Order: sequence, then C-alpha cells, then structure tokens
Amino acid sequence: MAAGSIKVKMVSTAEIVKNGKKRVTGYYRTTKVNPRAEKKLEKVMYDPVIRARVLFKQAKIK
Repeated sequence: MAAGSIKVKMVSTAEIVKNGKKRVTGYYRTTKVNPRAEKKLEKVMYDPVIRARVLFKQAKIK
C-alpha cells in the first residue's frame, strides 16, 4: 500500500425491488484514497448484480 493512502469501501446505491420491498444490491468495491480529502468519494462504476453503471458512495470498512 502506498504511504499516506487508506483503503475505503465503495458501496453501490442501486436498489432491487423484490416482493414489493426495496433492497440495496449489497455489492461493494475497495479503493485507496488520500486521508486528507475533505469530501466523501463518489464514483459511477459497474454493478454486476443489476448489470448497469450506478453511483458508488464511500463507506467505512468494518
């Protein structure tokens, strides 16, 4: 890992409707970011669960 960067989890914001209930896909990716970045990272990436490009938002790795 590069010095000064930290790993973060990028979670898909896509939703699946099953039996009348909305649920998130649960798909995520990890990436490295600068820890001094003020804004949370948001990227449009491919989600293979729904087979489309969707917005991914930064979340904490538990």
